[in-house]
Parts: sequence; structure tokens; C-alpha cells
Amino acid sequence: MTPGEDAEGLVLRLAQFGESDRMASLLMADGARRELRVPQARASRKRFGGFDLYVRLVCSFTPDRKGRPRLQSVDVQESHEGLRGELVRAALAAHVAELLLQASQEDHPAPDLYRLALAALQSLARGDADAAPAAWARGFELKLLHVLGVRPSLRRDASSGAPLPDAGLRWSTTHGGALAPGGPTDARALPISPGTLRAMDAALRTPLSDQSSVEWPSAAGPEAERALRDFLAVHVGRREKARRFLAEILGPLALLLALTGCTPYEAPSAVRVQGWLYASTTPDEQTPVVPGVVAEALDADGALVAEGTEPFSDAPGYYRFSGLPPEAHHHYVFTPDALDEHVPTVVSGATAPDDLYVDAGAFHLWPRAELDAELALLADSGAPLPTFGDGVDGGWVRGVVPEPVAGADLVVVDADGQEVEPLYLDDAGEPTGSTTLTASGRFVVLGLPVGPATLTVREDGALVDGGLALHVVEDGVTSLPFLTLAP
Repeated sequence: MTPGEDAEGLVLRLAQFGESDRMASLLMADGARRELRVPQARASRKRFGGFDLYVRLVCSFTPDRKGRPRLQSVDVQESHEGLRGELVRAALAAHVAELLLQASQEDHPAPDLYRLALAALQSLARGDADAAPAAWARGFELKLLHVLGVRPSLRRDASSGAPLPDAGLRWSTTHGGALAPGGPTDARALPISPGTLRAMDAALRTPLSDQSSVEWPSAAGPEAERALRDFLAVHVGRREKARRFLAEILGPLALLLALTGCTPYEAPSAVRVQGWLYASTTPDEQTPVVPGVVAEALDADGALVAEGTEPFSDAPGYYRFSGLPPEAHHHYVFTPDALDEHVPTVVSGATAPDDLYVDAGAFHLWPRAELDAELALLADSGAPLPTFGDGVDGGWVRGVVPEPVAGADLVVVDADGQEVEPLYLDDAGEPTGSTTLTASGRFVVLGLPVGPATLTVREDGALVDGGLALHVVEDGVTSLPFLTLAP
């Protein structure tokens, strides 16, 4: 890693260091492990917001006083929220991280190791292991051994390479897998059944996302766990604190399932979304939060789904929306008491499929002064400029495409079914006169009627099906500061 370079990685371990620093172990995208001290990681929301265990992030490095790379900031790409708030998933993730920390080396690239690590965390976050957590763990362990080049012999005699018979088999870590009767001696060899070997072989060759489809005979799970435990200790490492914790969790769980026939996980019928409300679309460490506003969550049709609350008396400005349906698009509407400092602002987002909550981290409320300044730049555009709080003018959609698709022809279909063309702006916020999206990626649509709307693209004279569901409020802004358009 060199100063000035950006690199992707996964956070495998975090520890507090002093009052505000953290020590972190990252598995970088090239498969090498990197140990970092991150100054002010707990104090700076702007540079290290979302820096948490198991997240996938892009790290920006700058040189320190001695010219060595120093972590300057992070940009979270995947938070893997499904790992949080569920004990079995958390235990499995800790087991995965413990093995990866031992398998990886500093300054020793192993790209396949990173690909396996990312696939494992994504699989756990989706809930792929919920139906059969122990079997999923065995599947990951076998794939890890394969990636490291020490895959055990499961189909043939590890010593001679001959086909295995159907009885009298032994498992030898020393010789690298299964042994047939009459082969080399090994005082530490364990008996193992053909059914266990077949299940292990199937787990090795089945994607992590589909491990629940692997059939494990009743005694195969404990046999495989004993066999792989010693194999991993020799070839990966003997640290197994997380493995012991996982065994403590899965032991009572297996007994409970046997007695009750219950499934280990049931997706919730409701989730929640929460985060700070800032008076800026690009908050920094000095940006104040805004307490005491009316917060509402609307569905895609504009119907009220939940009212936002400030649940913590010692954290005003932190809002939570509870009881939201999973995997649904919502509009979060923040309405101040008066329009002298801020205007009503709509922020759109989606809930997670099956976790307890999504920590959005930050909502935003548009300051009135910023909007007045932007309206002044549009004075000569001929557009119907709003006069907030004075008559019925409708609402304003304002968007920024950070990576604009050159020449994209955007269209907003308003609540009355009318097609409305945006004004495309330059970096200073002034109209460009262009009829399509420019390099700045900025646009506004003024005077829209209150209610649902859709932002879409026109191609070859026709509107593309689908689009982004919007909601427009009177005298307010529907804010899209980080809009992504498909090329």
C-alpha cells in the first residue's frame, strides 16, 4: 500500500486504543492483511463514519511524517447489517474472521482469499446459514482450505490416491485426509464414515449461498467438525476462541431444534431505519443536527407508514422509524415548525430484507438560506420559482448524479401524469441551457404538484419503464444528493 492510494478491504478485527483511536485488522482486496492504528476513528463521523466490524470499505491513504501510508478516511461500500443483532450469525462471522486473520499475511497477496471472505460475509448477512449454521461453517472451512492450497483428500486415499472403500476409513491430518484400511499408521487418526466424507465433499463443491441443500447424515456433522478442527489447527492456526463460542451457541441450539422442530431463524415482519438529521446534504464534523422536527415515513404511494421519533433523551436530532415493512421503498419527510431556517425535505431510501434495523447514519434537512441562494441563480431561467409559504407553488426536486451518464434525458412524471423536464445546472448551480444531463450531474425540477412522482429516463423518444419513486411536498425539497443512473 502506498500513500495516496485507495484500496478496498474488509474489517476483520477492531479494538479501542486510547480515548478516540482504534486498532484495526483489515483484509485488503489483494488478500493481504493490514494492521492499522486509526487516529480519531471514534471521534470523526465525516472521515470514519460507518467504520465497523465486517464492513466492506474503500480506504484512502495519505503519507505520514515518515512517508508511510496512513489511513485518512473510509468510504463504506457494504455494511453487512444482517450480521448484527442476531447471535448465530454474529458467532459465525466471528469464526470466519478468526480463521481469516490466521490464514492471511501482511504483504502477502492472496486475491482468492479476499473473494472467499467477501462471499462468506455477504452469505451470512443474507441469512444463508440460518437453516443449517453448523453445516455452513463446515462448508466455509473446506473452501478456506481449498483456497490456501491444502484441501484435504475426500474422494481418494490421501496416501496412495486409490479409491476409498465403503468401510474402515480413517481421517489423518498428518497424511492430508481420508485413509483406507491397511495404509500408513497414524496414532492420531480418527475413524470417519463414508457418509461424512460424501457430505464434506458436497459442501466443498456447493456455493456458500446454497449450503442448506447439502444432506448431512445425523452423525456426519460432529465427525466433520472433529476432523476439520485438527486439520485447521495445523494448516491455518490454533486460535479458536470464536470456534469455541460458536460451539457453545450451536450445541444448545441443536438440542432445542431436535426437541421442538423449530427453524433457527424467522425473518421479521418489520424493520426500522434510524440516523442523525443534519442541516446539510454534505455534513462534516461541525454541521449541527436538527432536533424537534416532525418526521414521517411514507410508502411509495405517499401513505403514512410510521412516525419518526427521537428515542434517546441524550441524543436530540437522532431519529428512528420503527415498524417498517422489509424490502420496501420509503420516503422520509422532515418538516420544521417554521420556514425561516429550514424547509421541508424528503429523503428516499429502502429498508433491509431481514435485519432488525438499517442505520442510515445521516438524513438531511435543507437550510432555507441555501435554497434562497440557489433560487437567485435561477431567476433568469424562466422557470416557475417557488415563493415558500406564500400561496400554493408545489415542490422542488433537486438531484446530483456524482457519476453522470453523459447526455441522459431525465423526465419527472408528476402526480397528475404530466411529463416535466428538468433544468440542468452547472457546478455553480446556474442553468446550462442543455436539454440533457451535463458533466456536473446537477438538475432541478420546480413547481411539481404535491404527491407521488417518478424520475425516469427518455430513450429513443419513449420513457423507460420503472424509474425512481419520489414524493413531492408543498414548499419543500425532494432531495437526491447521490443519485445513481444506470448507463
